[in-house]
Amino acid sequence: MMQNLLRRIATVLYTIAMDLQQTLPSPKLSVGPAFYKRKVMTYNIAVHDGASNDAYMMLWPETIAGREADEVASCLLTCIQLTEINAKRLAIYSDNCAGQNKNFRLISLYLYLISTGQFDEVRHHFPTYWPHFFTVR
Repeated sequence: MMQNLLRRIATVLYTIAMDLQQTLPSPKLSVGPAFYKRKVMTYNIAVHDGASNDAYMMLWPETIAGREADEVASCLLTCIQLTEINAKRLAIYSDNCAGQNKNFRLISLYLYLISTGQFDEVRHHFPTYWPHFFTVR
């Protein structure tokens, strides 16, 4: 019942939530001299599809790219291109990180999505308190 409702809403409004998660040191070692050696940091961005309830994880090491606005926009565009979307409105929810989510790169991506005709409207929401916002009742 709930899944059918979400699919009907997805034909009008496509909703995703995204978050660049905590960096993961690789390899994870906690003993001996290896603990004090330089580790490679691994980045992970999670994108949750509100219609299908699927999650996409994009993972890369710091040797490939950083965790700046370009990488966030690239991951978001890849996720949108890999998903079959019928809606003309896009709603994105993310945290309030200015360096990654409030920048010219993402605005340019949204303008690109609108100018190519994939969406008529893109809205990016920044909830002020995440745990309360996503509490299941």
